[in-house]
Amino acid sequence: MRCFLAVEIPEDIRAKFLRLVAAARASGVSASFAKPGQMHLTLAFFADISEKRKEEIIVSLKKQPLPKAHVVISGTGFFGSR
Repeated sequence: MRCFLAVEIPEDIRAKFLRLVAAARASGVSASFAKPGQMHLTLAFFADISEKRKEEIIVSLKKQPLPKAHVVISGTGFFGSR
């Protein structure tokens, strides 16, 4: 299965992103944007792992203290060849 490790994006950042999307659409940008409920920051992507391995990763992550992090995001980009 395909899985990823991600963190949620704070609501205030989502709101800024939605304003950016609205401005892009208004200027004629033709693209598909993430829905607000699907916005996240991917930390790791697991292309093909078993259910057992997924569970091992979850157990391991639950054992680790997760410190707060300060993240600076700049620029935009896209996936695909368009």
